[in-house]
Amino acid sequence: MTDGAVLCAGIIVSLISSLISLLIMKNVTAERIFHNGMNRVVLRFPYDNTLIAAAKELTDARWSSRLKCWHVADCSDIITLLLKVFHGKAYVDYTALRPTMAEKIKAKRETDHKTPLGLQNRAEIKLSSLSPKGSILISSAVGWMQTGILNQL
Repeated sequence: MTDGAVLCAGIIVSLISSLISLLIMKNVTAERIFHNGMNRVVLRFPYDNTLIAAAKELTDARWSSRLKCWHVADCSDIITLLLKVFHGKAYVDYTALRPTMAEKIKAKRETDHKTPLGLQNRAEIKLSSLSPKGSILISSAVGWMQTGILNQL
């Protein structure tokens, strides 16, 4: 066998091994809920001591006898934490945790509203000086408006 053939065979074996492990790997489904007055993330998976031990590694992990599942505190980096804790033990389905398009748009609008022109402070806006021609036009417009106002009195 040539070196290229050996390399290809190694890659194929690795891919097949990965696919098999995915097929037999357990699944953990994560969803956001409001439970006992708090925002929580429920973890649903079949009974398995390894997955239970992994769930207990997460901050504030609790078993709910009413929900019949584990739940943990919700935080901004919950997806990263779940992937880290369950890595190699289970496939984590976190699709319910990802923000919807409507939530992304709302967050963007709130951010844009708070920071006009993408700036943190209005004092940061720098205006260029008015040209001599612009000054003459503004003075002319002010004079015209004052004349019209005086004529109405």
